[in-house]
Amino acid sequence: MTIRGSTRKNNMAIAFENTVSAYTGSGTSVTVAHAAGASGRKAILVILSTLATPTAVTVDGVAATAVRATLFTVIAGSIYYFDSPPSGSVNYVATQAATDEIEIGVLIYSGMATGGADSSADNIVVDTTLTVTTTVVASGCWLTGLSISSGSLPAAGTGTTVRTGATDTRIVGADSNATVGTGSQSLQFTTTPASAIRGVIASFTTGATVDTAKNLSLLGVGT
Repeated sequence: MTIRGSTRKNNMAIAFENTVSAYTGSGTSVTVAHAAGASGRKAILVILSTLATPTAVTVDGVAATAVRATLFTVIAGSIYYFDSPPSGSVNYVATQAATDEIEIGVLIYSGMATGGADSSADNIVVDTTLTVTTTVVASGCWLTGLSISSGSLPAAGTGTTVRTGATDTRIVGADSNATVGTGSQSLQFTTTPASAIRGVIASFTTGATVDTAKNLSLLGVGT
């Protein structure tokens, strides 16, 4: 005979899965085809647009949700998210009003909760190092974000892992690659030489909990 005992709630761990990026040097949109690879994932989209924030961002024709979109004078950096993207290959598209530079990076994660960001922030400096700090509210969060440089392609600083960049000219997508604590938490980027370097980040919390039951077996009871 087995008696079901106490039940414990365990948070799913966030994990980075895969990424893709694309660049249009002069156009009103940029498109990249990508497969999330499995169901139940979350897509974080990082976008560079020119003169204004994007007019539309879609995944397989469905609108993604803006987390934070910041215009830094003539260059904008934006973070969007899309819950449960198709596991197979579909188009990720960003559109802008101007006919100019536009770039997109897609980062796929497992274990993130559905819905909006926990917190977000942006920053710009003229220097070789940029730190972007947000105030994390919930436990179990990862930081994700982007950096755009007028110098070299941004590289990872302290507590930061760059995920995109191979086909990009000025933008990278990045994350903390680990759970961060609550309160002030940062991603950091570097560039050379000292130049305008911009960043937008957001925190996303862990997803659904999983029940873990402890069972007690009583030998000889009921036999």
